[in-house]
Amino acid sequence: MRALITSVSAALLVLRLASIAQAETQRSRDGVGVLEYRDGLRKVVHFADSKPDIFPSAPLKERRLLSRYQKEELWSTWQTFLEYVLAMDSLQATYAALPRAGNLTDQEKYLVRYGAFVAQYRWALEFLQRLDNDPGFIAILNEPVPEVGLPQDTYDQLKYRFLNIKMATQFAAMKAVYRGSKGVDAPALHAAIREDEARLWSMGHGRGTAMTFKNGRQILSKKGFTAWLPVQTGVSQWMGDTKVWRVHDSLIKPDQIAA
Repeated sequence: MRALITSVSAALLVLRLASIAQAETQRSRDGVGVLEYRDGLRKVVHFADSKPDIFPSAPLKERRLLSRYQKEELWSTWQTFLEYVLAMDSLQATYAALPRAGNLTDQEKYLVRYGAFVAQYRWALEFLQRLDNDPGFIAILNEPVPEVGLPQDTYDQLKYRFLNIKMATQFAAMKAVYRGSKGVDAPALHAAIREDEARLWSMGHGRGTAMTFKNGRQILSKKGFTAWLPVQTGVSQWMGDTKVWRVHDSLIKPDQIAA
C-alpha cells in the first residue's frame, strides 16, 4: 500500500510539474504574442500614413466622397485594426488577476497584461488620430456589419472606449503596478512598454487630451449610445479571414450621401 501511495504521489508530482511547464511556455508565447499584435497595430497605422488619398494627414476643410476602391481599403484597414484590438483584449482577459507581491509567476502574467494594454491603448490613439482627420469616416465606420456580429455605431463605441478619461486613469494605475514586474526577464517586451508609455504620456499632454474631450462631447450627444461593442456570435469568424466589405453593395447608402 505504501508503495502504491508513493507511486501515485510521484505520478501527481509529474503531472503538476508538466502543468507548470506548460503554463510557463504559454506565458512565454503570450509575451511574444503581445509583440506580434503590437507590430500588427503599428503596421495598420503606418499603412494609413502611406495612403494619404484615403487617410488624410491633416484635418479636411471640405467634405469629400470616397471612391469604391477607397471605401474598400478603409474597411479592410478598419477590420484588421479591430482584429488586433480583440486579440489584445483576449490576452488582457487571460491575465486579469493582480500580481501578488514577490510572486514571480504573477509578475510574469501581469507583464503580458500590461504590455498588451499599453500597446493597444497607444496604437488605438494613433489610429483614431488619423481617422479623426476626415469627419466622413464617422458615417462609413459606424455602419452595422451583421455578418460578423458588429452592431451599429462601432466607431463611436471604440472612440468612447479609448478616448475616455477612465482609460487614462487606468493607464496611470497599471503603470504603478508595473513597477513591481520590471525584474521579469523579458527585455523586448520591457522595451516596447517603455516606448508605448513615453508616447502615451506625450499624447496625454497634447493631442490625446484634446481628442478625448472633443470626441467625448460628440459621442455622448448621440441618442441611444451604449458602451464598448459587444462580442457577439460572429466575432470568432471575423477574427479569421472574413472580409468586411460587401462586393455588390455600397457601404454608403443613398440617404447618407444626401445627408
